[in-house]
Amino acid sequence: MHIQPTKPINITFPDGSRIEYAVESHDTPSAPKSVAKSGVSAESYSASAVKYKTYTVKKTYFYGVANFEVKLYTDVKHSGRYVYVLRKYDGFNGTYAKWWGNKTRTLDGTGYNSDYATTEAYGYYSLDAPGAGNYFNGSYRIRADIDPAGAVYLRVID
Repeated sequence: MHIQPTKPINITFPDGSRIEYAVESHDTPSAPKSVAKSGVSAESYSASAVKYKTYTVKKTYFYGVANFEVKLYTDVKHSGRYVYVLRKYDGFNGTYAKWWGNKTRTLDGTGYNSDYATTEAYGYYSLDAPGAGNYFNGSYRIRADIDPAGAVYLRVID
């Protein structure tokens, strides 16, 4: 199933809990400092075949009174038929939720033609209701498969 950048996918379970999956893509608005320092004009930079983007894949959990969202951000450089991972990092926010053991890693730092660059975020979470304490623990593992043509795909492992 393909997720459109502006249309998340929601899965609702019989107990009323819900998970939402989403992807985002943002062009980097300006050239990296090294390009700007080398005297390349903004017009030449934006007209070149090199593009810098940040791709974000998200998984949001809604369980009872608690909810949280884990994000995997991947900054990349597109050049011709190549895509290069420059850095990856994760993010978390939520209500009555905690996370720990979170890590990110690059599984494939370069994509070429139909071969994707791949990054991953994984870790553990717990949900705590006020006055009731911990009522759910779990783990997550999400991947960003980045197409050299300029798209991102979310792969949910856990």
